[in-house]
Parts: sequence; structure tokens; C-alpha cells
Amino acid sequence: MNLNIVKRILQRKEAQHFVNYYIFTIMGALVGFYSIPYLTRHIPPENYGMIGIFLGIVFFMPSLLSFSSNGLQAINIVDQAESEYKRFRNAYISFVIILSICCLAIAVALSYFWSDFGFVIVTAVIYGCLQLCSSIHSTELIQHGKPTQFGLFNFSTIALTFLLTVVSISGFHLDWKYRIYSIIITEAIMVILRFFLFSDIARSFKFTIDKKVIKLLLRYGWPLMFSVAAGWIINQSDRFILLHYYSLKEVGIYAAAYGIASIITTFNQTMIRVVAPPIYQNLAKRVGRSFITKLNVLYSIVILGIAAAGCLCLHLFWHLFLGAKYGASLPVIYVLCFAQAFFGIYMTLGIVIDYFKQNKLKTMIVWVSAIISICTSILLIPVLGAYAPAVGSFFSFLILAIITYIYSYQLLKKYNVT
Repeated sequence: MNLNIVKRILQRKEAQHFVNYYIFTIMGALVGFYSIPYLTRHIPPENYGMIGIFLGIVFFMPSLLSFSSNGLQAINIVDQAESEYKRFRNAYISFVIILSICCLAIAVALSYFWSDFGFVIVTAVIYGCLQLCSSIHSTELIQHGKPTQFGLFNFSTIALTFLLTVVSISGFHLDWKYRIYSIIITEAIMVILRFFLFSDIARSFKFTIDKKVIKLLLRYGWPLMFSVAAGWIINQSDRFILLHYYSLKEVGIYAAAYGIASIITTFNQTMIRVVAPPIYQNLAKRVGRSFITKLNVLYSIVILGIAAAGCLCLHLFWHLFLGAKYGASLPVIYVLCFAQAFFGIYMTLGIVIDYFKQNKLKTMIVWVSAIISICTSILLIPVLGAYAPAVGSFFSFLILAIITYIYSYQLLKKYNVT
């Protein structure tokens, strides 16, 4: 009986997609996880701090370059006919190109004022643009149910980035900047493959300035831009708080900690890619409340269990994962693993808010969490020192998940989802 239940579950399209996504997620996580020990052994904390600043800027670049309207693409794939969607896609890509050129010009100008950080500012904009281009193709793969191709691209990106990094740093004895060059070169290669060989994006593209689409993108995205600012405060402000109160060394230690904790982030992102399409389809029919409830409970148990197991493993074998200079990052990693677990719980709940386009509500929720994060981080510095921002992130993600849970179920009732 139990075997028959398992077979029926595995025969479901969602379950097969889940397995496909997670196979590549685990493969990519292993490569990414191994890359952190490699980097911590070859790059001192001060230079790793510069990579941390780069990643801190990159965090909000795709949202900035798309005016936070990338979620509209996923919705239009479901709601629009193919020809109508392609017209939207051309206008959307054209919109992204214009914003990217403007942001790159601003970045070059800023690099003259902050010459010490000029390199990371300019490269962050370039990489953010490439990352956004990749996400356009990834969104189509997700919505069209192509987990294998999606997983291959993600894994290939991680593996090639690591390979180029090793060749640059160990083979040619180049400095930390070539870690960033490796990231950019890999993403550029993947964008070319995605647009020209594995989709019709390049073939169908025609530069288009569609005022109707631009107004739609701006109207959809402007409330979310406030959410992006709040999200940046929650996820990345700790690096800049540390840079203000301490030095690049502490930023480097935090960057390494985030690298280890990112395995939880990877699981979160994969989960969203699996469940978002069926949830959207159910909500369009105003059904699926039971499915969403079971999903939230199950994923909460799974992701918190993964975080606990990861922390235990790291506690026992940390010397295998981190260089000796990064031992101080262990407490940060423990806190961030559970913080990211609660962020994953928030993401599954947030799908409901996204579908019903409650952008102002989402902005309010995220800003409450952002204020909690930054206030807690700064107030706890006299007590916890450099560990305070990690604790601030944990509390903000916990509150974020709780508030989102309350409002998402209110929306299910409001729209009579059964």
C-alpha cells in the first residue's frame, strides 16, 4: 500500500520536476560548497572582503536593471498567448538594455569618486546585466517545465566558474580580481548559449520601445523597488555595517560564511522553481489551499532539518571546509543557516502574495523586517561585536516568515481559494 502511494507520488509531474531540480541542485551545491574552502585557502580575508562587497552590489542589480518587474514575465508566460508573450519579451529586453546602459554609465562615474571600489562597482553592473539575461531564459524553462535543461545550465555555470577560478588563481597565480572575471566570463558564455542555441530569444528579438509595456513594467515594479531596497538591507547591509564599524577583514569572514550558508539558499531557490508553476495554476482556478498548506508545513520541516544537519556537520568537520584564518566565521554560519531556512519558508508563503500582485503589501512586510534587521544589528554590536549583524538577519527572517504566513492565508480567504 505504501509502495503504491510512493509510486503515485513519483508519477506526478511535480514530483519528477522536484527530483530533477534537486539532482542538479545537489551537484551544483557540492561544487559551490567545495569552492569556498578553495577560496578561503587562497584568498586572505581582506581581499575576500572585496569579493563580498562585489556580491553585495550584485544582489540588487538584476532587480534594479529590470525595475523589479521580472516577476511579470513569469505571470505573462502563463496568462498570454505565445505571440503576445514574445512581443512582451522583446519590449522587456529592450527596457533592460536601456536601463543597463544608464546604470553602467553611472557606475563608471562613481568609480572615479570611490576609486578603491571602482573595480567592484563596474563589474557588479556588468555581471548583474548578464545574470538578468540568464534569468529571462531560466524563467521560461521553469514555466515550461524543463527542469533538466534548467539544471544543466545552473550546474554548468557553477562548474565552469570554479574551473576558470582555479586556472586563474592556482595555474597563473593571479589575484582575487580573477575570481570576479571568472564569474563574468562564465555568465557571458551561458547567455550566448541560452539566447542563440537553446531558445529563440535572439532569433525573435527586435529592439522595441513599447510605451504600453513600459508603463506596465513601471506600474508593476515601482512598489517592488522599495522591497528591493528593504531586501538589500536584510540580506547585504551587514557587510557594509561591518565595513563601517570594522574592516574588510570582517567583511571577508562574513562573505565566506555566506558562501557556506548559501547551500540553504540554493535549496530555497530550487524549491520555488518547482512549486511556483503548479501554485500559480491552482490559484488561477481558485483552488489549492490544502496543497499550499501541506507544502508550507512540509518544507518548513525539511529546510530546518537541512539547516540543523549542515550546522552539525560543519561543527564536526569545519577544518575541512574553511581555512585557518576563517575559523571566526563558524558562529556566523550557524546563525545564517537558520536565517536562510526561515527565508525559504517566507518564499514559499510569498508565492500567494506575488500571484495576487499584492506588491504594496509585500513591500510593507519586507520593510518591517528590514527595519528590525538594521536596528537589531546596530544595537547589538556593543554586546555581540561583529556577530551582531548575523543575529539581526536571523530575527528579520523569522519575523518575515511569520507576517507573510498571516497575510498569505488572509488572501486565500479573501479570494475564496478552496
